[in-house]
Amino acid sequence: MTIISKVSGLFFLLFPVLLVADDFSNAINAMQNENYQYSSIVWNRLSKQGNILADYNMAINLKKMNAKSEDQKEWLRTAARKRLVTAYGMLQPGSIKPAKYQTSSNSIYVKPDDWLKIQKPGYYTLQLASSIHKKSIDKIYEQYQMKGQGSYFKNIKQGEARFTLVFGAYPTANDARIAIDDLPAGLRKWKPWVRNVKSIQKIMKPLN
Repeated sequence: MTIISKVSGLFFLLFPVLLVADDFSNAINAMQNENYQYSSIVWNRLSKQGNILADYNMAINLKKMNAKSEDQKEWLRTAARKRLVTAYGMLQPGSIKPAKYQTSSNSIYVKPDDWLKIQKPGYYTLQLASSIHKKSIDKIYEQYQMKGQGSYFKNIKQGEARFTLVFGAYPTANDARIAIDDLPAGLRKWKPWVRNVKSIQKIMKPLN
């Protein structure tokens, strides 16, 4: 079992104690509806109750509000101090880069492309598959439990919407190429190729 898997399991055991489900759902819904002022109030309240995911989601919330970068990082630091591995990885990417394929069942992202939005533009990722059928890409995304480890995004090509699946965030293109060998055979069959994160962030369109 990976470190992230262990931490994820701990989160699910703590949920009944650490948060009121209605509050968490309301905050998620508010973010989906771009009501970031309300969701920030709820995340802040849940954070004071000791919920680690609230700290992490507050950082995402602030990014969507175009808040100061330092404010976003401070919430990530708070989550990292509480041992949230994903947040720590964002602060110190080299420490837990996914050189080996890891899965995570935690639900800290509102939409699949949220993961990609918060990656460093100078980093690299692996493109795995692309299709005009969103359901096909979403099926692979769920099958390999990529939440928190990868993403898929929408872009428009020749007037047609396409959905593209990516995995991992690596400091250099060479790191990304080396990581291909650690992917499951089911993902390697599409002959993954390296892409710069910034180039993807420029062309991404809203999934909904």
